[in-house]
Amino acid sequence: MRERVRFALEGAQGLERCSQQFRTFPAKMQEFNEVNLLLVHASPESSGVPISDRDERLRLSIHERERLSRQGWLELYAPSSRDLIELAQSLGRPHATRAGGSIIDRLVPTERQQARPGTMSYHLGFEEFPFHTDGAYLRIPPRFILLRLADGADSLRPTLVCPFSSLSLSNGESETLTRDVWVVRGSRRPFLSPILSDSTVHGHTLLRFDLFCMKPASRRSEQSAQILESALKKANPVEVIWTPNQALVLDNWRTLHARGEGPLDRNEGRILERVSVRSGG
Repeated sequence: MRERVRFALEGAQGLERCSQQFRTFPAKMQEFNEVNLLLVHASPESSGVPISDRDERLRLSIHERERLSRQGWLELYAPSSRDLIELAQSLGRPHATRAGGSIIDRLVPTERQQARPGTMSYHLGFEEFPFHTDGAYLRIPPRFILLRLADGADSLRPTLVCPFSSLSLSNGESETLTRDVWVVRGSRRPFLSPILSDSTVHGHTLLRFDLFCMKPASRRSEQSAQILESALKKANPVEVIWTPNQALVLDNWRTLHARGEGPLDRNEGRILERVSVRSGG
């Protein structure tokens, strides 16, 4: 056991020796060694080799997947746009958010007058963005959203992350979010949906919230917006401060995010890369 741990910690230079030793281990220990190898490849600090220089495709380790599943978000090391796409491919099917568009969106602060209609920048310009989920206008929103500070960019304004599970909601309030119906616009045909849906995707509870493309279908449904907004005001969101080579993975069916406070104008170099991922291989 000590020999295996020593090989796993030696990093990239010990990978070849580790693999030779691996072939001599009993078959019943094979799963343990596979986990060690995954962790060596997944952590730039442990291997000392830039991720983009490795032969294998960048993917989440078993522990990272477990953490993402447990908390609904994850910070990662991704030194290039290519690495961001590889991470996205390991989670599902990356897709363009607009017909004919690139897999990677570049999110740049934009004045209202210059923003594309329907976007948050069109309504808010350089202001903070409220908590929302991405792609709420789609019948099945992206499962995962990956964000990365673009090369050469800088940002003094954080991204705020708030898992739905962290909100203080009573059973009755959660039932209201599941019951109240909203009209969702932004796609070719408007459709009806609650904020929380157990029927959109089999086996999953899907969170959908964006007040710029969703409106209560009746006066009664306004109560669900009040419940969620009140809970968000009391929440303690995670504040992600952007640094070079940093990426953020959001489980978009379970986690809300927002653009926080801070200096932001046309002179700031804030550019985030975004990849949307459909569930499944």
